[in-house]
Order: sequence, then structure tokens, then C-alpha cells
Amino acid sequence: MTDAEYPKYVVPGDRVPCLEMMEDAPELGEPPRLRLGPGLVQVKDEIVAVKAGMLHHVPERNQWWIVTDQKRYVPAAGDDVVGVITNKLAEAYKVDIGSAHPAVLSYMAFEGASKRNRPTHNVGDLVYARVAVAMKDMDPEIECVNPKSLKANGYGLLAGGFVIKTSLAFARSMVDPTFYVHKALEKHFPAFETAVGQNGRIWIAAATPTLTIAIADALQRSTSMEQQEFEKYVKDLAAELKRSTEYN
Repeated sequence: MTDAEYPKYVVPGDRVPCLEMMEDAPELGEPPRLRLGPGLVQVKDEIVAVKAGMLHHVPERNQWWIVTDQKRYVPAAGDDVVGVITNKLAEAYKVDIGSAHPAVLSYMAFEGASKRNRPTHNVGDLVYARVAVAMKDMDPEIECVNPKSLKANGYGLLAGGFVIKTSLAFARSMVDPTFYVHKALEKHFPAFETAVGQNGRIWIAAATPTLTIAIADALQRSTSMEQQEFEKYVKDLAAELKRSTEYN
């Protein structure tokens, strides 16, 4: 099975060839660590679907997940999420990531953190984090470091910017750098930052508030447009903004 065959509809019990594809591509060097998202579990030496939906694969991240019509986010280890700090405890923050239970973010789960050097974030702050532990009937645990390098690598406090809420399916599509929405925005706008949470939240920050809001609005509009229609919309929007003094 090749990457060209995805997305692909699967049902519970279907085997997914994640491990086989890793073994069949030695010429590409060592592949990234396998990342399984919602709807997939590993049973011994096999990856099996436990939900019906569209199976997606991002080769660059060696990430696999199933898109269903579920509304509430269900944490999965390895997911990137955008969360809001809702409480400060003795040893950790409580963070709203849109799941049934709030996530726990240890003070030690930041780059350079120690007992003497704790982060000083506040209730209401936005953070970009990675789901480290996700188990049924337990609060998920998140971290703001890459577990391999122990560096932030983009995780941490999200200062300024603007957050939009999207469907879980759209947010997961935005993980793919080749997704046409990504490519259209990057083609017509100057440098801007995004933090894509697979919990249906996307943070955007650009050089000006006007540009930030314009990109956020374009992202939301993209869900109701066909590809060619969206690409034309972004091109026209960029031309309009270039004529404004604030953009320049």
C-alpha cells in the first residue's frame, strides 16, 4: 500500500500497514518515530483500527490517525494541542484542552525547568503542548518539551496572536504541510506563525493584528470552500491587504 492511497476508509478490526511501510523503506534512512492518533491501537506487532472513518497518513511525521465525525476531542499520546491554563496547583497547572478531563501540565515539563526555576505562567495563558500520557478515566498529561531533546522545539507559552476553533478533522488536516490551505496562505502572505492543535484549536500570529485576523478568518472560511475557490480568495485578500497602509 502506498501513500497515494490515503485517505482511505477503514472499519474496526482493519489492519493498518504502518510497521510494514517503515520496514519497506530502508533507502529513506531511519523513519521518524511512529505516531498513532485517534482510532488506532497497537496489538502486539500489528496496528489495528478501532473506529470507522478515514485513515490519514503524514509520511514526514510518520503519523497515522482516523478522522471520524466525533465532536469532543479524545487525547492520544503524541498529539499536539493548544490549551488554556485554568488553575495553578502545588506542582502543576490544570489545562483545558477540550477533552472530557482537564490536562495536567507539570512545572517540570518545560525546557530548563527545575525546582528553583519554575515557569511563572498564569491562569488564562495559552500553551502549545504535546500529549505525553493519555489513558482512559485519567486526566491526560501534557508537556512543553520534546521528549527526545528535552528542548522546547516550538512548545510552550503562546504570547499574543489569535486562536480559532475548528473541527477535529480540519485541525488534523492542517498538520500536513502539503495541505492546500497551508500552501495557499504561505504563498500569498509574509511570514506568520501557527500552532496547530489536533484538539481543534489553531493559534495564529502575524506582524500586525489586521493580518492576524485576516489569516484566522481565511482559515475558518476555507472549511466551506473548494480548493480553487479558496486559493482565489486568498490571492484576492492578499492583494487587498497590500493596498492598506497598515499591511505595508
